[in-house]
Amino acid sequence: MLFNDFAKHLKYQLQQVLPGENEQLKMAPSLRKSSEYYLQQNSHPQKSSVLILLYEKNNCIHTLLTLRSTYKGVHSSQVSFPGGKIEEGESIVEAAFRETNEEVGVPETELELIGNLSSLFIPASNYIVNPVVARIINTPIFVRNEREVEQILEVSIHDLLDISKMSTKQLETSYAGLVEAPFYNFEEHHVWGATAMIISEFNAVINRFFYG
Repeated sequence: MLFNDFAKHLKYQLQQVLPGENEQLKMAPSLRKSSEYYLQQNSHPQKSSVLILLYEKNNCIHTLLTLRSTYKGVHSSQVSFPGGKIEEGESIVEAAFRETNEEVGVPETELELIGNLSSLFIPASNYIVNPVVARIINTPIFVRNEREVEQILEVSIHDLLDISKMSTKQLETSYAGLVEAPFYNFEEHHVWGATAMIISEFNAVINRFFYG
């Protein structure tokens, strides 16, 4: 499918009722409860955005993941989409675009919004994360922020949808020790937790127009 057609179909699907938490929870750790459950316990979560960036490379649509640098925090050395805290006065989209520019050097002016996925709560960091989907027409030249990003991972849509990339094992969490958790294996990196849950819903949306 051509990139323009893919983006058009995806934009339409993101305007429909989203798969939401039912799809997110398919890739959730075993102890994970619903976002509503956690929000009932905590009425003051912080807000953040992440960006699912789509672009063409080698005649195939790709997205971008980042391996975060090692630091004192619950998401240290984890693989995630670029993103971060929404600053005062920013929209969800503005924050996602700004953070992506800061982390991997993609110019905000070159990003074209496609839509949004369902938000989800991250208990370990007390954040509600809002996934934004956008594309860039030209293949980007990434400039890694060495303080924040250890490695850039470019994942094709084919790999994202490949069920052979999915598995389950015990993984170490900052809040409950070892837990049984599903994950995606991209370039020998285990992608799990909130990022895997976001990918799960994104894949479900894509599959609606491929197999609908």
